[in-house]
Parts: sequence; structure tokens; C-alpha cells
Amino acid sequence: MKKIIPLTMIGLSALTLSACSKKDDAAAKKAYINSIVEVSKDDYNQQEVKLKVDNLEVSSDDKTYASFAKMFKDSEMNITMNTNYESRVLDFDGSVKVNGQKYGLNMLMSDKGFYLNSNDLKSIYKVAKPLVNDKVGDYSSIFDRMVDGIDKPYLMMDKASIDSYSDEADSDESWSETIDDFFKSQELSKSDIEKEYKDVENSAFTQKGDEVTFKISENDVTFDALLKKLPGATAELSKTQLKDLMSQMKDYKVEQMDFVSTKNIRTQETKSTITAKITDDDKNSIDLKLSTDAKASKASKKATEPATSKTMTLEDLQNKVIESLTASTEQAS
Repeated sequence: MKKIIPLTMIGLSALTLSACSKKDDAAAKKAYINSIVEVSKDDYNQQEVKLKVDNLEVSSDDKTYASFAKMFKDSEMNITMNTNYESRVLDFDGSVKVNGQKYGLNMLMSDKGFYLNSNDLKSIYKVAKPLVNDKVGDYSSIFDRMVDGIDKPYLMMDKASIDSYSDEADSDESWSETIDDFFKSQELSKSDIEKEYKDVENSAFTQKGDEVTFKISENDVTFDALLKKLPGATAELSKTQLKDLMSQMKDYKVEQMDFVSTKNIRTQETKSTITAKITDDDKNSIDLKLSTDAKASKASKKATEPATSKTMTLEDLQNKVIESLTASTEQAS
């Protein structure tokens, strides 16, 4: 398989359907849309998201992809995202379970830069160290010194450092632009959502009490054709990003996909499952099942930046490592 299929695209490809309309279905569709509009309001400042890879099977001559599938099958991610629109701080707090191992995942973003929990970073590096050694060889000791040298609860990469790395990677977006996108109001108008869903048939929706269920199936469709029919699927992408996405996915085809999403319009919790089979032009295939559980809430707790006393900047860490290497060289001579 040319590259691992982005799992986010599986969710995007789950919105095409066909059927006939009923009055009750129309009411269910309206309730579903109203829930989308409600949780987009800025006072819903906390999102709890759970993602589980229930099944992941890859058929390919390239054994790398089989190893990838084995590693991520039964993996889980649990994240709580707390957004402080006033102070412009976004706090990710959670964990990831991969290949039977669980890792903490706590990071924060603000206008100043990006913060990563030091203990989480050290745990991830410990697992990734063999791979790092293979890539950097004799320089691996420098990475060891850098990780060992982190002596504050958070490691921070400031805005200037991020922009410098972005320039090297030929990225057109600055950190200020990235953070502006995160903290601009996410509120959606009902009329806009209704326009996005106007071609979605009412019969895709059913309601029982507070729960509204959205079910669809799709067979034998390319990603290109699918994206053209999706309500708002590419609204957040720039023209360049959309072009790149289309280029990456042009050789893939969705042979089969089933999507079921149930919203509780009282608690604003949404549980979804996606099953799919996707193939490429080389007859490689991937079979998967994903389940998600997401809940939006109005949290009294507001995300805050770590105190300076608890933060080590990347520049401070680099200087510390240079001093250590210099001292070691002088002692050796």
C-alpha cells in the first residue's frame, strides 16, 4: 500500500446516502442538526473523546503494513480537550494505548508556543529509542542527553522556534496563524448547517426519546467522488490542503462502508461506529472498524498555561546540552 490511509478520511467518507422522506425522519434530522449547532457554541469549552480501533486488517505484499495493523489493532485514545477562549490556551489531557502499552498524552498550546509534559515525552522516547538509534547512529547520545536534561514539568517550544522549523519544512503557515485557527469562534449558524445537509435524505435519521441515530452505507465509490457529495467535509481545508488531499487519495476506493452515529441531544454525547473496506490500484486493501464516544460540556475549569518556573524552553535545553558536551570534551582532553 502506497501509504497508510488517513483514518480521519474514513469519518469524512461516511455521509453519503439515499432513501425516501418521512415526517418523523424530518424531525429527527432537525434534532440532529440542532445538536450540532448547540455544541458548536463557545461556552461548550470541553470535549471528551474516546477512539478505539476495534479491528484493523491489511492485505499487502509489503509486510510493513501488516506490522502496522498488528500494532494499532485494539489501540485506544482518550483525550479531554479544554479550551480557554479568553486566555487563548488549549489543554489536551489524556492517554494513548498502542501495542498493549499505555502512554500519557498531556500538552498545551497558546500564543506563546507549544508545551509538552516532560514525563510523557520521556516515556515515549524510552520506547522509541531503538528507532532513534537506527536513524541517528552515533548522534544518539545527544538525544539521550537532551531527554535526560529536561528538569522541569513541561518542555516548551516557543513561537519563534516553531516558525523556524516550519520554514525548514516549507510550511506556509506561521504559529500565529495556526493558533488563530484554533481560537476563532467555532459557533455554527443553523442556516449554514441546514444548507450543508440539504441533500442528505431524511430517512437516514431516526429518533427514540433523547437519542437521534444517523445511519448510512456506501459501496464502490472513489474518495474523490465521495468528497464532492459530503456536506461540509472539506470546509476547514485550504485550496492547497484540499489539492494535496485529493492527490494522496486518488488511488483509493471505498468498496464498502457503514456508519452509525447516535447523539443524545440532552447530554450532548455522541457514540459512533465505522466499518469499512478500502482498496488501492495495486489491489492492496484495509479492513477496519472504529468506534468513538464524544461528549461536549460546559466546564467550569479553564485551561491555563504552566508557570514559568515549571517550564523549560527548547533553547534552554539546547544550551544545557551544549554545555554538557563541551564539559565532557574538555575532561576527555
